[in-house]
Amino acid sequence: MLLKTVYIRFYRSFNYDYLRKHHLDAQSKAKPWENVDGAFYPYVRIPIDSHVTTVVGANESGKSHLLSAIEKGISGKGILSQDFCRYSQFFAVTKGDMRTPDFGFEWGGLSTQEKREIREICGITTAIDFESFFLFRTSTENLEIYLPNQPEYLRHEVPVAQISRLLPRTFRIDADIALPDSVPIRELARETISGEPTRMEVLEREQRFAAVEGVNNLLNHQDWFSDLPKYTTFAQHLQPALTTLASSVKGTAPAGTSQRDCPYQRFVAPLSPQLAA
Repeated sequence: MLLKTVYIRFYRSFNYDYLRKHHLDAQSKAKPWENVDGAFYPYVRIPIDSHVTTVVGANESGKSHLLSAIEKGISGKGILSQDFCRYSQFFAVTKGDMRTPDFGFEWGGLSTQEKREIREICGITTAIDFESFFLFRTSTENLEIYLPNQPEYLRHEVPVAQISRLLPRTFRIDADIALPDSVPIRELARETISGEPTRMEVLEREQRFAAVEGVNNLLNHQDWFSDLPKYTTFAQHLQPALTTLASSVKGTAPAGTSQRDCPYQRFVAPLSPQLAA
C-alpha cells in the first residue's frame, strides 16, 4: 500500500489547519476525526505524491517536523508530551493534563491481501469494498481506522499490534558517514541478491558510463550484425569498438566492495514497503 496523505495535529510547528477552522463552510463538512472535545480542529493535511523522494524547503520551514511526524505516527515510538505544539490552547504542563500530538495517514493502492487483512481486523464482511483507508494515532490506547462508506465513514478502534504489522517500516539515514562516489546496486539489494558480484556491478561510475557508451555505439550500428557478409565487411570498424568496450570494463572491484561491513552499509537500512517520502 502507498501513503497518500499525512495528517498532523498539535505536533511541534504543526498546530492545526487555521484556514479550514475559520472557513465559513468548513465545519459543516468536517470529517469525524477532526473534532477534539466537541470542537472543530482540522488536521494539517500534506498530500504525498508517490514520485516524491525528497522534501526541500527553507530553514525552520518544518521539513524535519514533517519527516519525524511520519516516523512517529507510523511506528508509535518516541511520541512525547514535549512534542505537543507549544502555542496550542491545549498545551499544558500539569501532570495528567498533558496531551500527546495526533497523527493520521491515508493509505491507498491496497492489494487484495491487504484489503482482506483490514476486513479481518475490523470484523467486516467482503460486501464492504474500499480502495483506501484512514488510520489515526491519538492519545488513546488503540488506533482508529476509518473506511470510506459514502457519504459517511465506518469507524473501527483496533489494537495497535493488529494493524502495526501491515504498516511499512521507517528508517533513518546516518548522514555522518563518509560515502564512496558510488554504491554498487548489489550492495543496496544485498538481502535479495546472492552470489558473487559480476564485473559490471563493481565498476566505478566512470567505468560504467564508458561501458554504456560503448554498448550504445554498437547498437547505433546494428547493420554491422545483420548477416555474416556484412559482419565481415564491417570487421575493421567492429574490432576497435569491441576493444574499446572491453577495456572500459577492465579492472577489479574497488577496495572494500566485497566486505560485508563496508562503511556505507550502515548508511543504507533495509528498505520498507513503499513509503513515498
